[in-house]
Amino acid sequence: MNLLFDLVASQPKKGEQFHGAGFYASLIFRYLAKDLKGHQLIGFYFRDRPLHPDVMALSGAEGIILEAIDSIEEVYGLIQKHEVTRVFSAIPSNLRSLRLKNVHFVFTNHGLRGIEKHWDSTELKYTSSLKGKLKVLAKALFSKKIIHRKITRYQGLHDIAANYSIVTVSHHSKASIFLNLGLKDPDQIKVFYSPLFLDEQIPIDLPSEVEGPYFLIVSGNRWIKNSFRAIQAFKNLQKHYPHDIKLVITGISRNNPLKKWSSDNVIMMDYVEEDVLQSLYQHCYAFVYPTLNEGFGYPPLEAQRFGKPVLSASNTSLFEVLADSAHFFDTTSIMEIETRMFQVLSDKDLYNRLSKKGHANYKRVLSLQNQDLISMKEFLFS
Repeated sequence: MNLLFDLVASQPKKGEQFHGAGFYASLIFRYLAKDLKGHQLIGFYFRDRPLHPDVMALSGAEGIILEAIDSIEEVYGLIQKHEVTRVFSAIPSNLRSLRLKNVHFVFTNHGLRGIEKHWDSTELKYTSSLKGKLKVLAKALFSKKIIHRKITRYQGLHDIAANYSIVTVSHHSKASIFLNLGLKDPDQIKVFYSPLFLDEQIPIDLPSEVEGPYFLIVSGNRWIKNSFRAIQAFKNLQKHYPHDIKLVITGISRNNPLKKWSSDNVIMMDYVEEDVLQSLYQHCYAFVYPTLNEGFGYPPLEAQRFGKPVLSASNTSLFEVLADSAHFFDTTSIMEIETRMFQVLSDKDLYNRLSKKGHANYKRVLSLQNQDLISMKEFLFS
């Protein structure tokens, strides 16, 4: 089997950092590169963009070829040159202009967030510019038209090759993709849990501005993560049940409109490096995940890794990933988010039960992820 692997999916654009889907692509490539058993793995990447050093280090290893390209159309030549029978991409939109023949095309769809949760009534809270507010209003007024356009774009990926299969990261996403994109056969969609990108290093000490017990929320700048409602829930909790607990939110830049709700008890941090983030997970009192939509849901698992209780939204893939290990709430109800915060503060038995179940769930999902890496490799080289 000669497998052509899209490493463009792992590369950041100029001026950007390596991103989540990029880490997924590079990790899958590195795992496939182990013990090829006679298969050949050919990766292509854009010459003018950085390639992850762990991937570049594989150049010249037995069975592995890295090809630098200047335009995506060069893929046609690579298929002929290496007698490729299967092509894989973690971000197929890069290949949208291609029409591949006589190959099996496999690509990852991480979920249909833009269709399942197109907009939210609190989205205006996350923007201060007139342009941003008009964009939100347009999304609300023309929802049907915009969603239809997004569905059409997703379906356009199926035109890249007549013979294609889809890989996705949860059974929820599989069902959503099948129902929303008009596929004929659900078996055309394969579910492989994607791995966590965690190492075993001991996290560093907490940042100096974080002291005492705290609830943790991550990616607070993104409306889809729903931090605004969680902030209001915490503010209400402080009124109804005064406590020394704090709320720490990452991803909030200095100019973010949410900054107006910062206080001594609500600490808003900008983007933090991975080691700092892991330290925040390790030392938090509990992790709050009020997200409005997920294709999988990695952050709760990162908290459960350290045995931290998780309070989670009750939507999309989260029941599948967290099972009975989290305390769930209606993510649109500020009152219910406040209630869950109060319960985990006031009920030590609940706190300890969620901590124990959470760590066990982390190990359960980690085992499934490791098994699915093996299964995905077998599928791609079958």
